[in-house]
Amino acid sequence: MDNEKDMFTYLEDEDLEFTKEDRSKTLHKIRMNQLKRENPRKSTMRFAYPILGTLMVVLLAIVLLPTLFTGDDFNRGNSDQPQATKSEGMTFSLLLMGQDGTSNRTSIQVLLTYNSVEQSIKLVPIPRDAYVEIIDSEGERVTEDKLTHALALNADPKTVVNTVSNLFTIPIDYYSLIPEEKLMEVVGMTRGDSKVTVRESELASYLKEALSFSELKDLINSQQTNIPNEVLEQFSLDNAISMEVVDLGEGINDKYIDDIYYVDINESILEETSKMLNEHLTIHEN
Repeated sequence: MDNEKDMFTYLEDEDLEFTKEDRSKTLHKIRMNQLKRENPRKSTMRFAYPILGTLMVVLLAIVLLPTLFTGDDFNRGNSDQPQATKSEGMTFSLLLMGQDGTSNRTSIQVLLTYNSVEQSIKLVPIPRDAYVEIIDSEGERVTEDKLTHALALNADPKTVVNTVSNLFTIPIDYYSLIPEEKLMEVVGMTRGDSKVTVRESELASYLKEALSFSELKDLINSQQTNIPNEVLEQFSLDNAISMEVVDLGEGINDKYIDDIYYVDINESILEETSKMLNEHLTIHEN
C-alpha cells in the first residue's frame, strides 16, 4: 500500500510532458477504438491490440490531456473548436461522393486525408464496382455488394461512409455528396467515360492531371456536406498544399459472382493503404 502511495506521490511531483504528437496519436487511437466498437467483426480480423494498450490510451486521455489546456482554453472544451488549432495542426478524413441522380447510387468515391502540419492531402479513388461489406448508417452489416449500391440500399450518406471506413479500417470524419456530373466536369470526364474509367481505376489519372486544390475546396463545400464551417475555413486558408493521388490499380482484379461483374481489391493493398492513411492522420513532432 505504501509503495502505491509513493508511486502516485512521485507522479504528482514529476513534470509530465505531453507533446502535440502524443496528443495526435492519442486522439487517433481513440477514434480507431470507436471505429472498432462500431465494426467489431472487421476490426477483430485486422487488429489484435492487447488490453494493456487500450488501458494506456485511457490513461493518457484522462491524466495527460488536461495538461494541454489552461484557463479559458480548458473551460471552452472542444465544442467551438476544429480538431486542433492552427498552431497545433489539424488532421481530418473525408469521403467525397459523386451521386448518380437517376439511380440514387454513388458512381464515384474518393477518400481524402488532410494533414495541415505536413501541408498535404492524400486522395484515394475507389472503384465503384468494388466488392465490399455494406455497413448501414447504424453500423450494422447489411450484405456484400458493389460499393456503388450502398447508398441505394440505405438512403443515407453515412452508409457509404461506414462502408468505406470498414473497408480501409480508418475513421472517416466527414463527407461531401455532390452530383456526379459536377465532379466529372471538374476532372474532365464525360458521362460515357464514367463507368469504364472508374471501374478500371483510371479515375486516379484524371485526378492527378485535372484536380487543383482550389477546385477540391469548391467541391467539398458546394453541396451536401457535414464538415463544420470552422474546419472548412481553416482548411481553405492552407494554400501551400501538396496533393498525392494513391492509385489502387495494381491491387485491383476483375471478379464475377453469378455472372455479375465486381472489382476485388487485394487485401494486402487495403492494409498497406490503411496504414499509410492512418499514419497521415497523425501529427508528428519535428
